[in-house]
Amino acid sequence: MKELVKKGIKTMLSRESRTLYKISKLPRYTKFTTTVLGSIFEGVDPPSFIAQYNEQIRRKTYKFNTTKESPYIIDCGVNIGLSVISLKNMYPKAKIIGFEPDPNIKEIADKNIKNAGYFDVELLQKAVWTEETKMTFFKEGSAGGKLTKEESDKTITVETFDLKKLLTKEVDFLKIDIEGAEFDVIKDINKQLHLVKNIFLEYHSKINEDQNLGEILDILKSNGFKYFVESGYINPESPLIERIEIDGFDNLINIFGYRI
Repeated sequence: MKELVKKGIKTMLSRESRTLYKISKLPRYTKFTTTVLGSIFEGVDPPSFIAQYNEQIRRKTYKFNTTKESPYIIDCGVNIGLSVISLKNMYPKAKIIGFEPDPNIKEIADKNIKNAGYFDVELLQKAVWTEETKMTFFKEGSAGGKLTKEESDKTITVETFDLKKLLTKEVDFLKIDIEGAEFDVIKDINKQLHLVKNIFLEYHSKINEDQNLGEILDILKSNGFKYFVESGYINPESPLIERIEIDGFDNLINIFGYRI
């Protein structure tokens, strides 16, 4: 019996690996559908999907300790919905409020989350910011959409949401992945961070601009967080010499903040 179970697990894992390999061979910004998650899931960019899948589904990077049956989670930067599905898989009764400003990506996220069987997620088509206004948003077409000051044929006007309005009670997990707007937002919610028990923040270093990673870490430390940092997907072999640019950023850092 044990051998049969092992064989079944091996077959399942190999099927997953084969599916991901096929997806990885598709060109960038190619739309596709897959059932690798057990339900119909729509993707828009194979490389970003693979990266998110490995982090959020395989590694379960957003897993946190809680004794609550229904933890309160705020997801700033839902993209196509993998983060929400990962969190709901781990915490089925979690109350999740998510944000995705790109209307096309948000529509796909809605479908993916519902296809996964989760109908109690509140997903808002707004960009998280320091106030409620309207701003210019660059539609990258995948996971790289961001607020910008420059207008082009790929920009639209979006409504923004003041994150402070949600930080009025204890938040079990706050995810901030908002493509370069994280420093302004984390500064703005500094006085409310004591209500947050666990936080994930993706730091984006903007090309030709001062870096503020140290200030972000100081804010977390001053609010009682221990933190763990790891490199994102910009990894030059010789960092002192080589510069890699992706979507206007020359470094990405994943920051996990927790309390002990």
